[in-house]
Amino acid sequence: MKGEARLASLFASRDEAGERVVAVLLNHDPNSPLRAEVGVESCGTMSAARAFSYSGNASGFAAQPAPESADGRLDVAVEPYSITAIEMTFKRAKP
Repeated sequence: MKGEARLASLFASRDEAGERVVAVLLNHDPNSPLRAEVGVESCGTMSAARAFSYSGNASGFAAQPAPESADGRLDVAVEPYSITAIEMTFKRAKP
């Protein structure tokens, strides 16, 4: 993640096969939205991505538009004081 977002955190995990990555982006700033650029170029060729966000309302996590991707990066828009989960699927590299 690039930028000056001092109140942001990003955590990610990948499955054993290396085909699926889940990233959790936390925006701890109650006043400012966040635009994060997340580099995934080392994970392979992304074939799909979907995002869900929670900003404290009773309806829970809500589907968001798929993050824009280009050149191994995702551009993710995040609301103030929210949690965004991004699930990405990657094509397996042929042995």
